Amino acid sequence: TSIDSRRDSKSDIFSCTSSSVDLGSIASTPLGSREPTPSLGVVSAAELETRLRSLAKDGFRVPIAAIKDETNGETVSISQAKDRKLIDSVTEQRLLEAQAVTGGIILHTSGARLTPNEALSAKYITNRAFSTLTEAHKAWTGFSDRRTGKRNCLSLPEALKSGSGSYEAMTRFLEYQVVLGGVYDVQKREFHSLHEAVDNGLIESRKAERLADFSRHSRQLTDPRTNLTTTYSKLVEAAYLDSAGILTLSAWPRKQRSLKLESGLTVRASSLASSRASSRGTSPARHLGTFEIGQI
Repeated sequence: TSIDSRRDSKSDIFSCTSSSVDLGSIASTPLGSREPTPSLGVVSAAELETRLRSLAKDGFRVPIAAIKDETNGETVSISQAKDRKLIDSVTEQRLLEAQAVTGGIILHTSGARLTPNEALSAKYITNRAFSTLTEAHKAWTGFSDRRTGKRNCLSLPEALKSGSGSYEAMTRFLEYQVVLGGVYDVQKREFHSLHEAVDNGLIESRKAERLADFSRHSRQLTDPRTNLTTTYSKLVEAAYLDSAGILTLSAWPRKQRSLKLESGLTVRASSLASSRASSRGTSPARHLGTFEIGQI
């Protein structure tokens, strides 16, 4: 059974059809506009509450579901982009994880959602990606409680607190949900804003503070336009909605990637940046590779 048939009205905001996407909220509230959150020691409870409420106003966004090959204008799936060397394998995995934790793997041609099993059967994902995506999809279907043995009962933040999986992976999954607008409650089958998740006891305020500051999210993806390691939120900010409501990210082959500077120079990457940056935000300068600098 397709996962689309099991979603309630609130979860339908994650459908990639144009009728379900609030284009205005995406255009008017760019992800990069948020100011970094200071450390917990200098943030009052009132200030943290204000910042969490501002996040709630952003609404919900769809995950990146397609890659546009800028050399020929063709739009392809995430896995096809990896095969064409438009993105690396780690970036492929992370982009698919963000889809899985918000409802399922997205068909780039229609916006329909598939479970990892369905996507594997359709040869839309590889066997290599299947295991991690199955774990990520539990953020939608529910994690098992190791203490009680009950299956599919824990939401992602609850599973993270109970140690029901990899801390690093679950934190990464939670970052994706927050970037895309909400923490999913598997019991109520609905999304909560970060502020609501704190109020409902799903997330502690200290964890919420870190999640609210997108600059502190893991840098494990390589930007296929510049070759720099980056966060998922930055790639969502750089992507665009096509006419069908599919969030699409432009990409160039490795040797054609460049970074434009305010000085009028372009920095061209001649080696692929490492995508294995520290999940704690290692400086991307360590992962740039070799560059050639020339006048635009």
